[in-house]
Amino acid sequence: MLNDPATQLVALWWGVVYVLWTLHVLGGGDVRVFMALVTFFPDPGMVVALWGGLALASIAWLVALYRRDALGLLVQAGQGMSGGRYPSREDLKEQGRPTTPGLVLGALAYLWFIT
Repeated sequence: MLNDPATQLVALWWGVVYVLWTLHVLGGGDVRVFMALVTFFPDPGMVVALWGGLALASIAWLVALYRRDALGLLVQAGQGMSGGRYPSREDLKEQGRPTTPGLVLGALAYLWFIT
């Protein structure tokens, strides 16, 4: 069973998003949606589509909320995380934004391309 490439893909990405959840980079609902979609569609294309949708939703939130300061805040957050500073649970609750719509759009794009 563990020799199956689909099982390995699902296990790998479940682990990745679980770690991102424990670091408070992603919220629990977003992680559950990601895990479910990767389980139902164990294809690298789905993973790419989900990350693309997640990135687009995150960038849209940044631009909508912070306009001109969005790029600076993104760079600042990246520097903080590369230095080992991740958002706290309180930060995620107060300032986090749902990215489930981005995941869903990524999944829809994937499904559209494979049909």
